[in-house]
Amino acid sequence: MHVIKLITLAAFSSTAFALPVVNHNDDAPWHDLLISRLETVRHNAGVRGGSVAVVHGDKTWLHAFGHKDLEQTQPVDVDTSFLIGSCTKSFTALGAAKAVAQGKLYYDKPLNDYVRDFYPEYLGLWDPVANEKVTLADVLAHRTGVAGDFPVILAWNTTERLLQHLKHVPPSFPYNGTHTPFQYNNIMYGLAGFLTAKANGNGGDWASMIRRDIFGPLGMNASTATLDDFLAKPNRSPGLDPGTDAIEDSVLPAESAGAISSTARDFGKYAHALLKTFRGEADPLALTKEVFAPFREKQGEVPDGLQQLLATVGLLGGRNISSDVSYTFGFWKTQWRNYTFFTHGGDNSGYTANLCVLPEANLAVTVQTNADGPHGCFRDLACAVAFDTVLGFTDSTSYDCLSLPPNPIPAPLPALPLPASVYTGVFESPIMGQLVVTDDAHGNLTAAVGERHKFLDSPLYATLGFPDGPAKGPLPGATPDSIQLSGLNLMGMPHFFVAKTTVGENNTTVIGGYYYALDRDMTKICEEPGIGCQDFFKRVDGPTTTPPKCHARS
Repeated sequence: MHVIKLITLAAFSSTAFALPVVNHNDDAPWHDLLISRLETVRHNAGVRGGSVAVVHGDKTWLHAFGHKDLEQTQPVDVDTSFLIGSCTKSFTALGAAKAVAQGKLYYDKPLNDYVRDFYPEYLGLWDPVANEKVTLADVLAHRTGVAGDFPVILAWNTTERLLQHLKHVPPSFPYNGTHTPFQYNNIMYGLAGFLTAKANGNGGDWASMIRRDIFGPLGMNASTATLDDFLAKPNRSPGLDPGTDAIEDSVLPAESAGAISSTARDFGKYAHALLKTFRGEADPLALTKEVFAPFREKQGEVPDGLQQLLATVGLLGGRNISSDVSYTFGFWKTQWRNYTFFTHGGDNSGYTANLCVLPEANLAVTVQTNADGPHGCFRDLACAVAFDTVLGFTDSTSYDCLSLPPNPIPAPLPALPLPASVYTGVFESPIMGQLVVTDDAHGNLTAAVGERHKFLDSPLYATLGFPDGPAKGPLPGATPDSIQLSGLNLMGMPHFFVAKTTVGENNTTVIGGYYYALDRDMTKICEEPGIGCQDFFKRVDGPTTTPPKCHARS
């Protein structure tokens, strides 16, 4: 059994707050039951290792379990670092809120009216209405209408390069202020972090701003905000498999959406600060109640289907979650039993994390693990187990994993309909840069996208569409005679291309380009870019067998 510590949080100061260790005999009365339940759940979920912090009032209980290394010889401790994925978004939102409190940014003033004062290169958004009216509040609440997300992120090397192409991304939905449909978007959190850093005089260096404005005041000395800093930590956990660290640089172009790493000790400090702030008992980040108010209140409508998914599976495995789920700034908001519940999970390839806050119960839980995919359910179950155990609820007798349905993968054809060389060439999109399709001596196709070539990690194969099931039918935009190609990206997610064909010399089929759906709401085939239209990679040269250059991490 690993060391369990009960810690008392000293009063907040203008710098950091200390965490003196209390005598082990003063441990909470529920700690044995909680350990037993957590260990059962984590073994059932197949989690190699992780850590949990439970903050109740002014005391924090820390627990580490399992192993941090792939060989399972090195135990996790409460100072082992894990990536926390999209739990990062609350840090980014709080960093922006601090800039609002200081008069450097504004929640409700259109970005187009002032951001060029500190970022002259800002190009704005594709939709003229959104370009004129989108605010920081819209960005933090995922209500800009802008689509794209991970596919576009995977194409570019830096946040600034990513944002230079944001102008070309049509929206999934027209902008309609606070009534714009909710659309979770990592790109826009990349924008929020970059603009906040620019407004603070950090030249776009979001990581150094977070270290100064959040890590520093809260004493989170072991936490990092860049992937390189995480990889340099001597006491860190590798992810789920040996390839994880290479995969993880997918977060680089939008670090403010998901690149923070932390430890149980540090994450517990953050949870305690949030509890104090949500409860109005202290203001450790110097935000004022007025500036923090949007974090407490619903900021937009989440579609009914997504609410149902979150309430039945996505949040705490659906245990005692209200069907009314909304998003604030950096948090999901709903009810757990009769308590207002704020939460955000985090997923990086090989890691999962969770941040769960019940202000009315003066209780918060953080979870970090080196598992993802089907093992990732532990992050939600751990919060549910901790809530039930600490608050004394006895009506939950088991905590079984419920998983989200897997991404649908279309069935491959036994062979390409046309010679492999017909599919090859260099194609270009103003949103994602170049698509280079190549073939090898065996007729296998591969693709690389953008300047990073971090898009597909498997061969392309031909398909007639999806197999039977909830996603059955042709790919978006396909016709019965369409040439459709599919492949998996670095995170195991399927991506689909529909070829635009013409008749060339000698009555041969020529591929003039590839349509690509940036998200599930952008399925229309359009002659020109528009709302809900697929991206189009237009051919810029002939077929090629030159392999793409892969940019390895240094």
